[in-house]
Amino acid sequence: MSVDNTTPGSIGVEKIEITNYDKSKTLDIYPIVREFNIYESFATNFVTVDFFVEDALSLTSVLPIVGQETINIKFKTPHPSFKKGIELELRVISIIDMSRDKVRSSYYIIKCVVPQMIKDMQTKVRKSYMNMPINQMINELTNEYLNIDTIVESEETEGTRTITIPNMNPTKAINFLCKEAKSSVNPASNYRFFQTCDGFYFKTIDSCVQPNAGKVNKAFVDRYFASDSDMDKNAKDAQNLFGDSSIDLGGGDSNLKTF
Repeated sequence: MSVDNTTPGSIGVEKIEITNYDKSKTLDIYPIVREFNIYESFATNFVTVDFFVEDALSLTSVLPIVGQETINIKFKTPHPSFKKGIELELRVISIIDMSRDKVRSSYYIIKCVVPQMIKDMQTKVRKSYMNMPINQMINELTNEYLNIDTIVESEETEGTRTITIPNMNPTKAINFLCKEAKSSVNPASNYRFFQTCDGFYFKTIDSCVQPNAGKVNKAFVDRYFASDSDMDKNAKDAQNLFGDSSIDLGGGDSNLKTF
């Protein structure tokens, strides 16, 4: 297990802005964000993010946070896998651990998910895929039902299949297809569909941990791993906000980036 040498001072944050749910007001919250954590995992399909806020300006009075607000964050890191910088659009799902000090500041954590995670909970797939490689099925499914235009890396699967998806959430269908997919290159065929800061991937874990595996190798192997407890909490908060318990909470190793 290795840790990269990226330090908080080497991160260049260009913006952290929050927009209310009806898009009538946008505020710059970069001055009051003391820390943000980005969670990635092979075992879950989407990135989740937490912002630790020290608020002396009463943000929640100026812009009441009721859920589904948008936070846009853009930053750069010297890590070679993110040469072009990172920009994420997020949806607020909850505020937790609110407290006050003896002066006038409030402290709390804003928990966020990517828009595709919300769309996943609100969408069902009813479709048959005929005589098609599974990697092509996943490319079409993610584009049609999750509005994912491009998968950064889509590893080829062996052969063609005919599969019917009977009224499933997109990620449940995708995770089912991952289990069905076979690889001629990596016999374990441990396919995963997951997101990092630079996009979505459909790959086997074996291909990610091989030498010269590219961006995913840097994002998941050259960094440190943490438990899934925080990621699971974000997924559960999303369930509570949207009243949908169908989201897969996953399990396994997570990659935690702290800035």
